[in-house]
Amino acid sequence: MYTVKEILLQNSEDLNTEIQEKIQPELHFKIHGKGKIKSIPELHKELLNMSDETFAHHCNENKNDFSAWVKNVFKNYDLAKQMEEKRTRMGMVNAIARWLR
Repeated sequence: MYTVKEILLQNSEDLNTEIQEKIQPELHFKIHGKGKIKSIPELHKELLNMSDETFAHHCNENKNDFSAWVKNVFKNYDLAKQMEEKRTRMGMVNAIARWLR
């Protein structure tokens, strides 16, 4: 029996990962206490795996670093708006998954 997280991770592997825009290293998203994210598909996968503490560091009532990064680096205003409105990890995961399909 698979957990919801395992199913979502499997689905994230199946998503169109050709949407990997090349960005300069200084624009990579630095994850609190961890590595860097270089693309929106990587953000999708990382959102599924990061701790609650890390998520709360980047997204809380005062800010949403994830949507700001998508908006400012990739100029994807529609996806950024959806992510800003969701403000939950699974809401963002689902918004990105729809965008990737």
